[in-house]
Amino acid sequence: RMLRLGLSLDVASALRYPRDVVPASDFVSVDPKEDELRLGRSRTLRAGADATLIAYGSLAETALKAADALSKEHGIEVE
Repeated sequence: RMLRLGLSLDVASALRYPRDVVPASDFVSVDPKEDELRLGRSRTLRAGADATLIAYGSLAETALKAADALSKEHGIEVE
């Protein structure tokens, strides 16, 4: 999907391949209605009204764990 998106652009683009082991989490299943990748779009993996964590790649799973910990330990709801 990423290669297809890059090839469809009229400008230079680059693909990022992780150097480390990527967690086994399947973030695509979070919203199955969004099959197409589009520039300038993001995906919210967790709802929250107090703060926002922004992460991509292998750090997305770590950000979700941090958001869960903030919710459980401090009552801070992070998206």
